[in-house]
Amino acid sequence: MKKGGWRPPPTVQMRLDFLTLRAAEVGDGVAGAYVPAGYIPEVRERIEAYRLVAEAGKFEELAEVGRVWRDRYGPWPVEAGLLLGFHRVRVAAGLAGVTRLETEGEKIRAWKGLELEMVGTKLPRLTGETAIDKLQELEGWLR
Repeated sequence: MKKGGWRPPPTVQMRLDFLTLRAAEVGDGVAGAYVPAGYIPEVRERIEAYRLVAEAGKFEELAEVGRVWRDRYGPWPVEAGLLLGFHRVRVAAGLAGVTRLETEGEKIRAWKGLELEMVGTKLPRLTGETAIDKLQELEGWLR
């Protein structure tokens, strides 16, 4: 990162019912967003990978993390791609002023402070089938 170009990552509380950040919770329609030990075997490097995505406050920083991973470790496994997608949604939400983002089934609940965002008089809906589709849909909706 360039000197003076860093800014703190957005603080957004996120709970996406179709995605977990814990490998042990994967299953029953819940996909995993994490760095598999088989992808980055060295524990210190894996911890550094998590730190880099958590500290990213811009899309460009996340893209750079993804490029580094691909160059150093090869193509991303699905879980690592979902982790990057999760953090892209976090950044998009922060840039949109969203402080809390939740999904429940197809319903999206996004708060800007205490105000719940609506589409007309209804909650926005997800239509994607897979976790990747839903993350892309959330990111597009937030932009």
